[in-house]
Amino acid sequence: MVTSSAREVRRPLLERAYAQSKSSHVAFVDESYLAPAALERRGWAGSQPFYLLTAFVAPFAEADAIRSGLRELVGGDFWRSSEANRSPAGRARLRRLIEHVAHGPRGTVSLVAVKAPVSAEDANAEVARSECMARLFATLFAGTHAPQLDLVVAEERHRASVRSADERTVKQLRKAGHIGRNDRVFWASPADEQLLWAPDIVSYALYRQLTVGGGEYLTRALHSRIKTVTVDGMHGREEAAEVRAAPACRSTQGGGHIRSRAETTGARTIAQ
Repeated sequence: MVTSSAREVRRPLLERAYAQSKSSHVAFVDESYLAPAALERRGWAGSQPFYLLTAFVAPFAEADAIRSGLRELVGGDFWRSSEANRSPAGRARLRRLIEHVAHGPRGTVSLVAVKAPVSAEDANAEVARSECMARLFATLFAGTHAPQLDLVVAEERHRASVRSADERTVKQLRKAGHIGRNDRVFWASPADEQLLWAPDIVSYALYRQLTVGGGEYLTRALHSRIKTVTVDGMHGREEAAEVRAAPACRSTQGGGHIRSRAETTGARTIAQ
């Protein structure tokens, strides 16, 4: 859990990172996954474990408006799509948030790195996460499939051991030249930056599609703002992966299909 004192320290650092960025766009990253260990516990026979990491890429000039809209629709300072899905009121609010993200300003796009299936040996999907992170971050900083940028704001995980694993992945990417000297990955909590709600919303819509096959959240409008890249090994493959939306909607990416369970420069500040 992020304490108030930690937020007081981190907010100015995030503000500084925004001010120092020379890019027109910034990416916000969150994940969703179904690990082999969880699949076994739930007894979902025939399902496919997967890991997906979503980057919501937005123009800096539109960040304040998108953030304000998210906060207004949520009506508070906390949001988690998986929790909202447990109640009728939460599901209604989630649908409104999806529309807000899907019909956002021109220049917004969600880039998703997908690893599927995840090997049974990777019980908690930590290797898959590292592979997705490597593929996604390298793609973002290279400007492939989305505007090139120099700052990624990613949701920080709670446990120190897994945070260290994420830092090691970033260090490996720097060593390999996939993250440049002036590029930055900033780890933050949604309490620091509510724009992290956007990739959470997109990731959850994809999670529901891949686990239960329902198109209630992966609408045509949202689907049109998503670009997907599959991951095969640490360096990934340049191959599109289709995650189907509601009936009659076709992927703009073409390529393969991930089987669902059912199928078997403006103001760069943190508005508080």
